[in-house]
Amino acid sequence: MPMTRKKENNLLLHADILNILYEHRRFVAKIYRDIMGFYNISHIGLSIVNPAHELVVFSTTPNIEYNLISNQLWTQDCCFNPSIGQSNKFSWWGDNTSNLSDNQQNHLNKIKLLNNNFTLGMSIARNLQGFDLIYSFASKSKQPDLQAYYATNLPRLIEIGDFFYKSMRPLYLPYSPSFEPPDVRALLSLVHQKHYLRLVVDNESCHV
Repeated sequence: MPMTRKKENNLLLHADILNILYEHRRFVAKIYRDIMGFYNISHIGLSIVNPAHELVVFSTTPNIEYNLISNQLWTQDCCFNPSIGQSNKFSWWGDNTSNLSDNQQNHLNKIKLLNNNFTLGMSIARNLQGFDLIYSFASKSKQPDLQAYYATNLPRLIEIGDFFYKSMRPLYLPYSPSFEPPDVRALLSLVHQKHYLRLVVDNESCHV
């Protein structure tokens, strides 16, 4: 059923956000197969906030976003709120939650990490042409110094997020009829790399 619009912290959930989240899960899973295995990624999510501050989400693990919305934790979470953290930098899941109670923080950790056997999660916010794009990733890897590993591979994770956004953009267009989202060429201008998503083309570029 369509969800009632709700605005908090200057964010507005799309009226049909939960249906959108699950309606496209098969297509999302198909795109994920092109990403799966790179950098130990076990989950990817994409939140798009248009210039009217309306939020739409696509995810390979939709139970995360569903439970965050249902438990009223979404406004305090870096997977949804672009004001948390710095643009084009990692926001580590579990950080920037000082405004939550201990019970809320534990609940957040259970929804995002424990229930899915993830060992680490992170989000990257990007702003372009009045849109906020938030790429979220999680891993089940148990390798040591995992946070440092991802910190050194931030540009590669941004490239993966851009690839995912490029793939999902046609599905998103009907949900933001008044605002045209940025195309991938505009995103490329923000990434100082010679080859776009070279890890998909050349497996040698990816070290796990």
